[in-house]
Amino acid sequence: MALCASIAVGNAKAEEAVIYSYMRTSASNSSYMLMPQVVDVAPVAPAQIFDTLRRRKLPTYGATQYDEKKNAVSIDETKCSYSAIISAEIAESFLHHGFKLPKFSCRALSVDSGQGQLPHYVAVVPLWQALDPKFDAPEGSLVQIGDEYATMKSFRGRVAKRDKSVMQAIEVDLRTGAGFVRSGVMRGMIANGVAGAEKRIVKELESSDDVSVNAALEALLPLSGHKLDKTVVEKMGQIVEQSSPHQIGRATAALAATSKDLQFRALSVLFRSAGDAPFQLAQSSYAKLSSSQGADFFNIYGEKILTEAPASHVAAIAEAMHGSGQDMALERWLEASEATANAIAAATWLAENSQGTLLGTALSVLLESDDDVLPYDAWDRIVASDLSAAGKVRYMARGLNSPHALIRHWAYREIESSQVACSDVKLAIDRASRSGSVRYSGAYLPMIAALYGSQCKGDDVNGIEPVALRKRVQMAGSESIPSDMRLPGALLALARLDLVGAIEVFAKRAYDSDAAVRRDVAYGLRWIGENGDSLRASLLKDSDESVVLNVLWGLGQVAAEGVSVSMAKEIISRSKQSEELRIVGMQVMATKVSEKNGQTISTYISNEMFDASLAVKIAAIRALSAIAKSPADPLMRENALSSLALMAQDASSVVVFHTLRGLVEAQAPDIDSLLSSAQKAHPDVYRRIVRLRVR
Repeated sequence: MALCASIAVGNAKAEEAVIYSYMRTSASNSSYMLMPQVVDVAPVAPAQIFDTLRRRKLPTYGATQYDEKKNAVSIDETKCSYSAIISAEIAESFLHHGFKLPKFSCRALSVDSGQGQLPHYVAVVPLWQALDPKFDAPEGSLVQIGDEYATMKSFRGRVAKRDKSVMQAIEVDLRTGAGFVRSGVMRGMIANGVAGAEKRIVKELESSDDVSVNAALEALLPLSGHKLDKTVVEKMGQIVEQSSPHQIGRATAALAATSKDLQFRALSVLFRSAGDAPFQLAQSSYAKLSSSQGADFFNIYGEKILTEAPASHVAAIAEAMHGSGQDMALERWLEASEATANAIAAATWLAENSQGTLLGTALSVLLESDDDVLPYDAWDRIVASDLSAAGKVRYMARGLNSPHALIRHWAYREIESSQVACSDVKLAIDRASRSGSVRYSGAYLPMIAALYGSQCKGDDVNGIEPVALRKRVQMAGSESIPSDMRLPGALLALARLDLVGAIEVFAKRAYDSDAAVRRDVAYGLRWIGENGDSLRASLLKDSDESVVLNVLWGLGQVAAEGVSVSMAKEIISRSKQSEELRIVGMQVMATKVSEKNGQTISTYISNEMFDASLAVKIAAIRALSAIAKSPADPLMRENALSSLALMAQDASSVVVFHTLRGLVEAQAPDIDSLLSSAQKAHPDVYRRIVRLRVR
């Protein structure tokens, strides 16, 4: 009778050994058999195994002795009746550890070893463990193959021949086994060189079960040191392309990064979850990918790599793509990207290392950065570029989505006042809208759309022909204003077309209950000129902040060179109620400085440079820099330069950067000494400013 049971038997530790003991296996005491047990033995040697067995069963063994030199066991003559048990326990225990079977005797008579005379357990090794060539199988253990059992030697021979029963059992384990079982089977298939193992394991990468995916990757990892089968690489590439980083995980990056196949190795950059080490291994492949092979690779994977690689590696990826002629792919990706860390990293590198439309696109992305320097630097470079007016408008449009109110204001001002074709402005609006969730531009895009949305159709504005507008203006004296006059942009169209009676309509609609109508009136006043000052002063007190912003935006475009002192004071008073109003108000007033209002405006802006808000400080510095560049009033310029010089000593490197930039642009006479001081206190700022002067 032979009973089989799976037992956890592996490579024994140095202090552990397995012995077999004849013991009870049922509650009724009717069933006994040889059972394996793990015990502590030091060292694991025949004499120590024998001593352990005898100590545990002295009543059975008595004075039984073991002669190590002769490898012989002399059973106590009073215990001869137990010779079958004693010899069976010693024989199975010795053989388990590979020791030679000893000779047994009792009363000088030879005794059979007892093997096969008593029921005993046999170690049954599961298929996944038997597939491991390094597994140290217990002596006499069997391998379970479906419903049958085979010796270890027989099993390994059948694996080599791809025996049908063995392959079916492998497939069952791959489909239904626990995670460690699937992993062991896949590793064993690779280790035993089973034909077609790679292709079969690659199929597991398509599994929705992360355990199967990781098991497959773990099995493929040993192959990464040499070139994988081409079909496996292609399949892996497809899976990589369709999978999310977290699903493939750390193992894929490690596998891909160490492969000798260049294309396969480069795939490792797709997995941000893998940490830095695999990406550092893959870094060396970027340079090689600048070849013709790289062009094909990046054409397929470039945008996915840029999106999913760690931000710290994006500059190197952008450099490799730029070097392999993939500028169009880079530009396409930047245009479609939100201002993510990856997009900003790529744009930062390209802003210093590219030209043409790719450079313009990179600078436009930087307008959306939340950095306190990059967006302003990018804006100034777009303004100073030799791009066409239409090109500048397209790139400036992303500034509408900048987290910096000052950049948003500049973008709106430049786009609104541009003389480019309607189609170019509409393209700019579309790009700004597509650059991500429109976080900040909600107040700007509708206004631009109202101004430009219909110019491509001809003379009509927002679908309303000038003749129809004139008829409605003639009705302005009545109590009922046509409902069409509430259409977005209709009032703006009325003012822009300079239709007679516009000011009367504006006067009535300035107090409309609909804030959208009041916003149109507030901005439409830009075409009314100085005659609209009384309405502006009234609307500056409006409870809706967007109405006040529209007054300021419109005022910035009024042809008049200055604003009255009373208007300046109204703007200052209202601007104090929000950060956005202060930022926009300072920029508008900086363009309206005159001999009469100069003292009022300059003093206000100079004081704002000391505001607690960094955004307000920057806006004030930029506004005062604009005043300092104006040669109209030498004294006003001198005062502005003196105020700016104070900020050059600020502890904040951001404040110092913007201050020195303004002083450089204003050609301050003491700029060299101020730069010398900055070189010691703020070396990074100094290097930036010097680079700007050279540029």
